[in-house]
Amino acid sequence: MPLTEIVTLVHSGADVFKTSAPFYRQWSSLQSSYSSYPLTFYADAQKPTIVYLISGWNNSDEYARWCKTDSRQTVLATLPSNITISRAVIVNMAFDTIPRTVARGIMCLDVNNIDGDEPEEQSSDLWNLGHTAHTLPVTWSSCGEDCKAPSILYRLTLYNASVRPEDISRNRPESVIMRRTGLST
Repeated sequence: MPLTEIVTLVHSGADVFKTSAPFYRQWSSLQSSYSSYPLTFYADAQKPTIVYLISGWNNSDEYARWCKTDSRQTVLATLPSNITISRAVIVNMAFDTIPRTVARGIMCLDVNNIDGDEPEEQSSDLWNLGHTAHTLPVTWSSCGEDCKAPSILYRLTLYNASVRPEDISRNRPESVIMRRTGLST
């Protein structure tokens, strides 16, 4: 089953992509030798020092092979001192379902823990976007569980380009709001 990789990178300092672009280009080059999916980068709309890497893998075996390579060890060894990986997860969600139009909208990430002990009304309302948020035009949405911790669900939602980050944060204060970004050369 195709998988989606989500990595949260925290930068200390300004000019996140100017100072880190060479590292991210190297990471993209090395990982693309093992995965048939591109690495895509997103800037946090509310916290400018946070970057999200979202990529895909054909299956868990392909990802496991990458984890054992010298190339991956090179990525980890050359991680600049101003960058910390705060979260890295593999989610049971097909990366190739994310629309290519993502560059024209706002992507949101929601994380929910479903441990089976929640009252029924809470679990049935898990992905409720709230009364006002339903009026925001959603282009695409998908979710999947963390491969290592299946009780944790990740949902990515792509909103139409006309939606502003403040519209989402007002209705979904727990959502991570991000915009697709490219690497500057």
